[in-house]
Order: sequence, then structure tokens, then C-alpha cells
Amino acid sequence: VEVRTISGSVTVRGHDEPALLVLNTVSGDGEISGVQGELVVHSVTGDLEITSKKLERARLRTTNGDIDLRTALTADARFDMEAINGDLRLDIIGGVNADFDIETFNGSINNDFGPEAEAVSRYTPGKSLRFTEGDGGARVRIKTLNGTISLRNR
Repeated sequence: VEVRTISGSVTVRGHDEPALLVLNTVSGDGEISGVQGELVVHSVTGDLEITSKKLERARLRTTNGDIDLRTALTADARFDMEAINGDLRLDIIGGVNADFDIETFNGSINNDFGPEAEAVSRYTPGKSLRFTEGDGGARVRIKTLNGTISLRNR
């Protein structure tokens, strides 16, 4: 499924079946629910709210907007979330076996799993956090230029 919108919000509701969803928004918010499989989402000046029972792949990018993603990870999941001027939140449902690579140039990192973010340099405000939860396997990369990153286990 491919969805594009300019100057308007969009809502996509799936039937909890695996699929590939490609969503592009400009000046509009996006709400996605009930989609499994793979998501490719690009947004400019809009917030995204995504809820799924489980995802295998997610490539989510935003410029001037926030992304809230709530899902379980499959054993070999690959997630890539990126923002320029936006907050990123990942709520992981259930058990977690993943390798995390998290970075922010100007913002904070909130992590429910325990390890604390470290300063990238004493001369810049950036923070990074790399760790493995459980046995690893799934890979999660989250990066923002200006914004807060929140990683939660629900």
C-alpha cells in the first residue's frame, strides 16, 4: 500500500496482516494502526502515531515532527527511526531481544532498560547509547538532530 498526502492528515487502519506500507506526508499528521510487516514512512512538518502488534521492518523519518511508535519486535526486526527537529518515542511491547544504537545531537535520551546515555564529546551537547537487551538479534537504530528520544518497555 502506498499513501501520499500534502496539506492533509491521513489515517491508515490495517487488519493485522503482514504488508508493506509506504506513507509520505507533507504538512499533515499520520496515524497508522493494525499494520504488520514493513513500514516505510517519510514526513515533513507533521506528527506520526503508529501502533502495531509486531513489525519486522520500519524505516521512519521526519523533519519538524514527532514519531510515536508502539509495537513488539520480531526476532530479526530492523528498525531505523530518524528525526530532524522532532522527538522520537519507541514503546516496545513484550519481551525484548535487541541491539540498540541511539544518538541525539541536541536533546536527551530516556531509556527504560537501564543503561544511561553518555556524552559524545565534552565540547558538544550530543549523547549516545549503545547496548544489547536480552539475547540481541533485532536491531534498533534511533537518531535525532534536535529532540528527545524515549525508549520504553510496555
